[in-house]
Amino acid sequence: MTLPEKNILNWTALLIIASFGIGVSLWAYFQILALPIVIDLETTGTIYQDNWSAYRNEKEGFEIQYPADILQLSKAQNTLSHTLENFHKYSLKDGSDLGLAKDISLTFKKDAQQCDEMAQGILKDSGQVFKLKNIQGLKYEMGAEGEGIIFYCAQNQNKKNIFLIERNFLLETYSTELPKQKDFLNNTQQENLTNQILTTFNFIK
Repeated sequence: MTLPEKNILNWTALLIIASFGIGVSLWAYFQILALPIVIDLETTGTIYQDNWSAYRNEKEGFEIQYPADILQLSKAQNTLSHTLENFHKYSLKDGSDLGLAKDISLTFKKDAQQCDEMAQGILKDSGQVFKLKNIQGLKYEMGAEGEGIIFYCAQNQNKKNIFLIERNFLLETYSTELPKQKDFLNNTQQENLTNQILTTFNFIK
């Protein structure tokens, strides 16, 4: 065999090996893409998005998916919430026990009148643009001393408010005892959880 022939065989072998390696890498890449989102709430603040439960409300015109092992659904109030096992809230007015606290709750409302009022009231200059998979609009935040509400005002293409999602929250600054609760969801975890749920939001007719 001549030297040129040997070189051709060597290059052919290298190309075959390289092509095989690229093929394996691409296969592995697409296998990873096909996996469910698996994130640990204990560390990065996100969650399994596989095998979530679905909730559909024809009257209010929306559907979502949510982790039923973390959030409880109230169909009567169109609310998802996470109730702490051993932490109570107390009235600022008289100190009475208000029951077990919720560190996060999401309420879905077709009535967007509250959004219109905020857009014209004292919060009109504080609206921040948000854009997710199927909804976009402005969000407003109000609160103090570690608790508050974020209003997600979904808008149509004409910038008209058409739907309201309220997120009530408790943060670490609400109480020094709150971060000690093993089931407490901190601010980062609440944000990630909210964003993942709202990414599944769809309007229905």
